[in-house]
Amino acid sequence: MTKNKNDSTMPGQQFLPFFPEADPPSYQIHSQIKDVISEALKKSRFSRHQVAARMSEVLDSDITKSQLDSWSAESKEFHRFPAEYVPAFCYASEETSLLRVIVGPVRGVQLIVDQDAIKLQIAKLDDELKKMKDEKKFLERRLGK
Repeated sequence: MTKNKNDSTMPGQQFLPFFPEADPPSYQIHSQIKDVISEALKKSRFSRHQVAARMSEVLDSDITKSQLDSWSAESKEFHRFPAEYVPAFCYASEETSLLRVIVGPVRGVQLIVDQDAIKLQIAKLDDELKKMKDEKKFLERRLGK
């Protein structure tokens, strides 16, 4: 198979089409990230010290409460939360809202987690079941039942 030189997608990647809108979303999400980190830390059943320790454990790197405080404080404008820490933060705080802020501006992408994912799977199964029942009725009618 010959690869097109203009094809920049890797095997397994899917192309997400760009849909221009009249009012594109804001890609300036720095303050939203700070707000979400702050809220996630307030909601978490773990203290800031515990979240930092849990992040340190999975990252094999020292994360401190002071760093969490800086990343969540509006007054610390130049303290940016590293993108590579997002999965560890979500794990450590047991909160996924940071992911929603990051993928929110990307068109065609929606984050579905936990119970919503299960509900979506159930709805898909219900739809498949209905189609199968309809097909069964159709076949039974063809047999004259």
